[in-house]
Amino acid sequence: QHGKILRANPATARLAGQPAQSLEQLPLGVLLPDFYRLPGEQPFAQLADQHEGTPFETELTRSDQHPLPVELTLNHVVMPNDCFYVAVCRDISLRKQQEAALINLKNSLTEQVEMQSRQLSALLEASPLAMAYIVDRTIKQVNRAFLELFERREADVIDGGTLPYFENPQQWERTGNALFHQINDGLVAQAEVRLLTGQGRPFWCRLFAKALNPSVPKLGAIWLYQDISAKREAEETLRHAKQLAEQSSRAKTEFLANM
Repeated sequence: QHGKILRANPATARLAGQPAQSLEQLPLGVLLPDFYRLPGEQPFAQLADQHEGTPFETELTRSDQHPLPVELTLNHVVMPNDCFYVAVCRDISLRKQQEAALINLKNSLTEQVEMQSRQLSALLEASPLAMAYIVDRTIKQVNRAFLELFERREADVIDGGTLPYFENPQQWERTGNALFHQINDGLVAQAEVRLLTGQGRPFWCRLFAKALNPSVPKLGAIWLYQDISAKREAEETLRHAKQLAEQSSRAKTEFLANM
């Protein structure tokens, strides 16, 4: 009443760390100094009316001068010949400790994610081969070699799908079905397919893919792209030369047999 403590129950005494009788007639500011540290230094009744019926957090100063985080609720009681406030005070120190632990955990996880992101970026940029970080067939990050190989701009690549890089939807679906089973099993998936650059130029590409964490597919995978067009052309040339040699050998054999 009027900012002074008239009565305190045993629970309040335990929170304050002193007998209930010693609290009587003390100004509320002795126990709850932060309650009065509001702009304007308003009188108690005005402050109480602002907080009435709504729990709010503050600190209770114990007898050993150590602050205790509490939740306070003020209710105005009006009687025919009297009026006063009932203050319900609850110890929330354990909740505050848990909140602090969660904040520390969140900050730690954020730092880990940022560090892993920096490591991934460094890995991508250090690779001379085209590399991409892909989640659910959506490109999240690429290196410069990728942009050069596929003749595309970064703004047109990031957060875009992988379908435009394939010759047709059937090839895209078939390749995905074949590789994602290996990726989800924790294996390094490999394949040789014809892909398209941003200019529509087809080329032969060898793909490698590895999941960041096979048990969490949503984390995506790292993909590596190697242009093997020259190798395929050389193989095709050798195969054609072999066929010509075999045809020439058969013709020679037939000629000698006829002679």
